[in-house]
Amino acid sequence: MYAITQNSSSELQIDDGLSRIVPHVFGDHELCGAVDWCTFKDDPISFKYKSLPNGKPLISEDLRRDLENLIEKYKSKASSLRNLGSTQANESFNHSVATKAPKSKHYGGSQSLASRVSSAVLQKNEGYNYLEQMNEAALLSPGEYTKSIAKKLNTEKLKRSIKRQSREFKKKRTDLKKKRNKKVRRFNIHESVSYQSEIATIGLSDTEAVTIPSPLKLDGTESFTFFDLETTGLSRISDITQIAAVHDKKLYQSYVLPRCDISVEASKVTGITCCLAKNKMYVHGKEVDTKSQYEALLDFIEFLKTIQNPILVGHNICNFDMAILSNKLKEFNLFSSFCNVTILILKYVGFLDTLKLAKRIFPRNEVDNYKQSTLILKYVGLEYSAHNATEDVQSLQHLFHQKMKNNCKHIDLHSIYYCSCKSSYDRLVQNKTVSRDTCIRLANKNMEYLYHTYR
Repeated sequence: MYAITQNSSSELQIDDGLSRIVPHVFGDHELCGAVDWCTFKDDPISFKYKSLPNGKPLISEDLRRDLENLIEKYKSKASSLRNLGSTQANESFNHSVATKAPKSKHYGGSQSLASRVSSAVLQKNEGYNYLEQMNEAALLSPGEYTKSIAKKLNTEKLKRSIKRQSREFKKKRTDLKKKRNKKVRRFNIHESVSYQSEIATIGLSDTEAVTIPSPLKLDGTESFTFFDLETTGLSRISDITQIAAVHDKKLYQSYVLPRCDISVEASKVTGITCCLAKNKMYVHGKEVDTKSQYEALLDFIEFLKTIQNPILVGHNICNFDMAILSNKLKEFNLFSSFCNVTILILKYVGFLDTLKLAKRIFPRNEVDNYKQSTLILKYVGLEYSAHNATEDVQSLQHLFHQKMKNNCKHIDLHSIYYCSCKSSYDRLVQNKTVSRDTCIRLANKNMEYLYHTYR
């Protein structure tokens, strides 16, 4: 109601104030230039909303249309909204009456009700010294104790009034309200809504019910699609420098121009270098064609669309490749598109890590280590150029189909949301609220919801 109370001098100002609300919450600040409550113009880069989720604007077009329709109804009643008052004074007076005539005693059925309400009116208008004035009007002694107590109560009332107007008190009141709301939300997650107006007539809608996802299963119709990433470094937020995927004879491969320098260690391993000033990339000194991060991810999604029921397969992708892929998809607002594609077209919506599978099926005394190159040399007898994404996926495909495929089980599959779910439990693991192994199992089942329960 801020837009109404601050612009009540004219209908035109109320109309303008209401017109700013919807564009403002959806990130359009063109109409906010003439007001001081919107600080976007002061610092557009670091501006955040104080009362919206994650400080970001709303994006739902359906919600925007509904809000605009609601605002139009208020704008049509601008003339009626000019002289609105607050019910706070009424609520305060009702509280005073309740102290003189408590509802639990049913004074409404007694002759003393009029006197009790009158005393509440006097206390509201004259203060606590109304008894002194009433005694004097009746030619009675004002009462020394009555005067001292009334003076003390009036002083305390004045102090409370001044305190309530202070910045510190208002901030504390807001913080306490947030804590109460957070506590209610937490209890609602644990036990659903337990108390609210007309709760008996409100049923739980399908959208509020949280269903635990079904386990991923293998039934023989899946298409194992092998993929690998090369990156600028070992960080989970590194840029991609090469992405490759293969299914049977279908091959997708792209060199990707990073937005930051490639680390020396990564260049030594992959042979990939780049010149950001010229937007050029070199592999072992030879220039190659590149795509942007966004274009490469889009092409990768299009490649997956051509495969029926694919499951992404890679070596150590559970801890590295999938984390980077998820982060990049989210960074370029493609993660939801990727998930929508997988939900609508891909049956399995999951991936498989051959490193974990190899540790389960190959005895430790048979291999020196579980590196991909070591396993391929041991069980396939091939030597290849490791850390080249194309050769990595092609050689892994040979190893998997010859030695691993028949040993795959349902427990080897991971949800496509595994990395994002796992990261949601980081704070719980740090606080030792839940063990790391438990969080991994929950994340693998796509159960991020429990994070909000224990938050």
